[in-house]
Amino acid sequence: HPGTIGAAGASSSAQFDSLDKNNDGNLDPTEAQAIPWLQQNFSQYDTDHNGKIGKDEFAAAQKAQPAASGGTGIGGFFGRNR
Repeated sequence: HPGTIGAAGASSSAQFDSLDKNNDGNLDPTEAQAIPWLQQNFSQYDTDHNGKIGKDEFAAAQKAQPAASGGTGIGGFFGRNR
């Protein structure tokens, strides 16, 4: 079916838009509270360290999440080396 390619990106974008309550194009820590794993690992996924998670960072965070979101993943040290 056409449209199945990139479906994950579309759902990621739609989820991002629903979380971005103030529509500034970024998720701040308050907006990230809606997703516990994202809130708990906020600094890890805020790869440019600007205090916000952009769409690209959010998409990368979702890809990094194990399918069962109970796992911590192997990137727990990511972003802590500053």
